[in-house]
Amino acid sequence: LINRQTDQMNADIREDAENEMVRCKQFLSRFESLVQYEWISIKDEGNIGPIIVRFIKDSFHTPVDLVVVGRTADVGIKKIVGGHVSDYMLANLSCPVMVVKDTYDVSDDEGDK
Repeated sequence: LINRQTDQMNADIREDAENEMVRCKQFLSRFESLVQYEWISIKDEGNIGPIIVRFIKDSFHTPVDLVVVGRTADVGIKKIVGGHVSDYMLANLSCPVMVVKDTYDVSDDEGDK
């Protein structure tokens, strides 16, 4: 029973992430003539902060201009002890890191190209 619940939760997380990526790509498509960006998908297990930081440090042969990372609202134990991936990235990357709060809804943004 626990394995089935975990599998369903993981499937739900994956589906939510894919939906958010589609929304973000649609938003960013308006700026393709202004900025260059690259979507990266990392498949690994463990603490995600160190995985992302290691990937960025090991994979790019040119300096990274900016890393954009989302941040969800503080809830439960994270509100007390911290532990956000964005905090880890801010502390461990030498390039600029932009943290975007989860309260920003790109579908409401009518920005111009």
